[in-house]
Amino acid sequence: MKSFDLIVIGGGSAGFVAAFKARQANLTVALVEKHKLGGECPNYACLPSKAMLRSAEVLNLAENAEKFGVHVKEAHATLPEIVSSKDPIIQMLTGSPRLENALKRNDVAYIFGEASFVDEHTIEVSGEKHSAKQFVIATGSDPFIPPIEGLAETGFIDSIAASMLKVQPKRIAIIGGGAVGSEYTQLFTRLHTQVYLIQRGERILDREDEETSKVVSESFLAQGVKIFTNTEVAKAERIPEGKKLTLKVKDGQQEITVDEILVAPGRRPDLSKLNLAAAGVKLDDRGKLVLDEYLRTTQPHIWAAGDAAGRYLFTHVAAYEGDIVGWNLTHLEQLKKPDYRVVPRATFTHPEIGSVGMTEKEAMEKGYEIIASSYPLKVMGRGLTTRETEGFIKLVVDNKTGQILGGHMVGDDAGEVIHEIALAMFANVPVQKLGEMIHAFPTMAEAVSFVTEKLLLNIDKSLPIFQP
Repeated sequence: MKSFDLIVIGGGSAGFVAAFKARQANLTVALVEKHKLGGECPNYACLPSKAMLRSAEVLNLAENAEKFGVHVKEAHATLPEIVSSKDPIIQMLTGSPRLENALKRNDVAYIFGEASFVDEHTIEVSGEKHSAKQFVIATGSDPFIPPIEGLAETGFIDSIAASMLKVQPKRIAIIGGGAVGSEYTQLFTRLHTQVYLIQRGERILDREDEETSKVVSESFLAQGVKIFTNTEVAKAERIPEGKKLTLKVKDGQQEITVDEILVAPGRRPDLSKLNLAAAGVKLDDRGKLVLDEYLRTTQPHIWAAGDAAGRYLFTHVAAYEGDIVGWNLTHLEQLKKPDYRVVPRATFTHPEIGSVGMTEKEAMEKGYEIIASSYPLKVMGRGLTTRETEGFIKLVVDNKTGQILGGHMVGDDAGEVIHEIALAMFANVPVQKLGEMIHAFPTMAEAVSFVTEKLLLNIDKSLPIFQP
């Protein structure tokens, strides 16, 4: 049996960062991965979908080239070619032997296989036992498949399978109107597949600002998407014409027939095969790890990071948590708490979404006296030149101090521009100071200047400026 100072279970963003952080402190480290190094997001989910979305965007530009004074005789695309075009990109980022070599260079032992605990200091992988003084659980997450009658028998795909499709469906039902479901709605719509987007809640993208959700919904409808909100899928069944879904809608039931069903309602931490009970690690009533404020489980030598920790299921948060855990397990007398105050995110629909911090509703629920202001992008110089004028930018600010509580943007390059607001929030820059910054013309980042100027006309100037 081999022994290490640390064994990291999971070779995604969180696991890699934690392992390398521990090696910097000269711990002996092993990393266990049961699939492909790099994790699900770059290999099967986030990166593949963004590459495919870019292909669909190019098709859309070609089809609408005349508004730029360019004439394209014929633009067409096939799904198999688009799927294949992403593969070299994934290979460049996570392909063998790049990540294996990174582990070797940093003297991290690589163990391939599925890990399960034997006791609190021992795991078993492919019949071999390995022990460690400390562990990091960084096993990621699995797609949640809702219990829909007949779904398994009818057949469906998840987001991973969607990124590998070889036959383009003419009609597709997408169950789940969050970020993943919305991005695949955008992809298939631009490839001229009829999309039925089914959302259980009142609106799609319900974790975003309400105005954001409204703009994207209207854009989808204009692109031909059929959106069902406040809707549950009661039943799925195969019929000669395809796959039939029976929907529970507000006024009763409705049936739709499609060629494929994509299930994307959310994800859950991947913990089921770890045999956590053998290690004395406790779960809560929802099946999530019980963690303290330092990302430590109920066993003080076992930590968690990334999707497995179950807090924010983003790759960038996973890397951040891996860094925090890597520090904590090597500095037990100087523990750090993760700071989730500023977590930017982007959703690659058209128009694109960028957001950070609180929405108006969230800020008011937390007791802030807020002032919020939005500015339309239809008059932005850069947007006019690119013919991308759809959307808005919004700031949510504490009216008593000028502290920026949140930022939301829908429009071209929103995922990039939002980081200016995120940086201001992270550095505790008050909105009054942000308003003094010069922005280059013509850029989409000018929108930050315009919305700030508009907001400052109404903020209470008699109160002291925010000081961290």
